[in-house]
Order: sequence, then C-alpha cells, then structure tokens
Amino acid sequence: DYYGLCGDSTLFVHYKIIGGGHTWPDALVNIGVTNRDFNASSVIWNFFKRYSTAAGIAFSGLADTYCNTASAITLSSTPSGGIFSGTGISGSQFNPATATLGANNITYTVTSHGCTYSAKQTTTVFSSSSASINGLNKNYCINAGTITLSGTPSGGTFSGSGISGGQFNPQTAGVGGPYTITYQGSSGGCNYSTTQSVSVHDLPVVSLTGNADSVCSNAAAITLVGGSPSGGTYSGAGVTNSSFNPASAGAGNTTITYSYTDGNNCSASATETIVVSTCTTSGIDEADLEREITLYPNPAKNELIIQSNLFAGKKIKPEVYDVTGKIYPVSFKEQGNKI
Repeated sequence: DYYGLCGDSTLFVHYKIIGGGHTWPDALVNIGVTNRDFNASSVIWNFFKRYSTAAGIAFSGLADTYCNTASAITLSSTPSGGIFSGTGISGSQFNPATATLGANNITYTVTSHGCTYSAKQTTTVFSSSSASINGLNKNYCINAGTITLSGTPSGGTFSGSGISGGQFNPQTAGVGGPYTITYQGSSGGCNYSTTQSVSVHDLPVVSLTGNADSVCSNAAAITLVGGSPSGGTYSGAGVTNSSFNPASAGAGNTTITYSYTDGNNCSASATETIVVSTCTTSGIDEADLEREITLYPNPAKNELIIQSNLFAGKKIKPEVYDVTGKIYPVSFKEQGNKI
C-alpha cells in the first residue's frame, strides 16, 4: 500500500506478507515458513536508493574572499539539478559585484523524492577602494625640502623618481619631469593602484648690478636699477619700492636685495652693497668754504687743485661725487693749504 507523501514530505510504503511466518522474505536459508513472493532486501534498497543523503551534497568554485570588482564565477555542484541561492547568485553563478559587502552565505539545495538537502559555504566580499596620493603637488622647485606623502587606503607603497619610502625629494629626482609617482597595494583582497605626475623646476637666474657703490647720507633718494629679470622686488634698509633713501638707511654698509619669483613659483635673489657715508667737513663752516676755497684750473682735465687757508693744520680727505651721490675714486696729495 502506498500512502503518498506524509506531512513532512516523506513517502510511506507498507508491505503485508501473507503466509510468511517470521522469516525474511526470500531469505537464502529457510527457517520455518519462508515467503518467496518477493525479495525483501531488493525492495528496501529500491526504496532508499532514490534518495540522496546530505553527505552527498556539495559544490565547488567559491573562494573565501573576493573584491567587488571581480568577474562572476560559475559554481559546480553535486548532484546536479539543485538550486543555488544567496546574495549575488544568478543561476549557477556568483557575482561579487551584486553581492553584499562583507559575509555572503551561499546555499546549494537539492530536493529528491520529497526530501530536501543542502550544502552551505560563506564568502566575504570586500570593496575596491579608489586609491589616491596625498601631499604631492604637481610642481616643485629644486631647492624644496623633502615632502612626506600618504596614500589612501593606507598600507600601500610608493615608487618613482625621487621616492624613498613614503617621501619625495625634488633634489634626488632632479630638474625635469613630469615624473610618474605610483602608489599601489592590496586591501581586503582588492588590489589598488594610482599614479600622479610631478615636475621639478630650476631656480631663476637673478642678478643685480649698476647701482652706486657709495653715497652720502645727505644725498637725495636714488632709484635702484639693474634687477634682472624684470618684475622682481627690491628690499633692504632705506628701500621703498625701488627707491633707496640714504638718510633712512643710515651710515654704514647697506645690503640691497633684489628678489624674483618665476611662473613656476620658484624664487631666487641677488644682492648689492651700498656704502652710506657721512659727508660733512669737520671743523669747517660751509659758509666759509663758499667764501675762501679756490679750485683751479677751470676747466680741469686730469688734475684739480683745491686751495684754502682753512686747510692749514687740518687733516683733509677729498671725495668727489656725481649728481646721483656716487663717489668717484681719486688720489690726492696735501701741500700746505693745497690739495
């Protein structure tokens, strides 16, 4: 008698043995009455062999981890005919891109003659990170210091010209470029890599020439010249924009600096020294000089005589200036009241 599927999806089959006594039907040895209408061993095996056991359910091809950028993977199963289920499953394929980030439970289920069996595996999907280089500019001057870099995600390695560990040294890279700096690594089963270009520029050639070597402290302000390339700035004591005021600078050596920054934001400078002298005639009143000093010949070519009774008994050092206050070197000899 077949009773069909039971409530728990099991099949129940009942055999009634007539005149069989207590002996196994169709047994090899007769013990009392033995029924030979059918073989009980064969009937039982034919009933059970239709069903799979849980130990026979398996599938393969699923790795422990995936990056979510990986391609879909085709899974193999035993026995065939079952159904895969779980996030990222489509038919017999597992697609990391559509799976859940983190742990994913994948199940293979087989139903046979009302019995359901399954096998399960777990795989973890990691997110592929967009890598980036932090702290690296596109341009550097050759005199820039060492730059410490960082990468996202952390844990990767840098490579390229001027790279040592996690640092970029423009002087090691040298003037030139663009150089390619690479940052790469692996995070959670996902490989990442990114690049960035960087160039190293030389400093501009800057010069400063043509200004007076020395001026009197009471001379008028002079316009500074000779800074090259044009477009730079002058600085120093007594300097306002491009004007130098000896009185503001004060007596002594004054360093004038010309600084220039080029289109790559690289800067350099040049200097010139102007000596500011206190130009007074110690012990002689200027009004007396106007009345009692004689200069000849006039015009003079190679020699000029300065004569005055005011010179007697005094140490005199003549200095000759042009209209800008620049001192011209001269040689002289004292002869009584003459120089």
